[in-house]
Amino acid sequence: MAEERSATLVGGVEAEVRALRQDVTDLKVSVGRLESGFGQMDKRLSNVETAVNELRRDNKQSFFWLLGIVLGTWMSTMWAILSKIR
Repeated sequence: MAEERSATLVGGVEAEVRALRQDVTDLKVSVGRLESGFGQMDKRLSNVETAVNELRRDNKQSFFWLLGIVLGTWMSTMWAILSKIR
């Protein structure tokens, strides 16, 4: 009777170990999928970062052009006003 009980316990433990091994295998697959997804997100974010840097550079160029036009207009207006005063 003791042998039957110990055999039943050992069989139950072995079944639990098999189930845990299967769960670990399933988790490894899930983690692999997550790692793949993170790799893709990293690539996409890198592309977004590149696009943002290009937009910043373009905006900076546009700002300097606009600043040059505004200052040129202001200087010519001041010159016209000052030339009328003399």
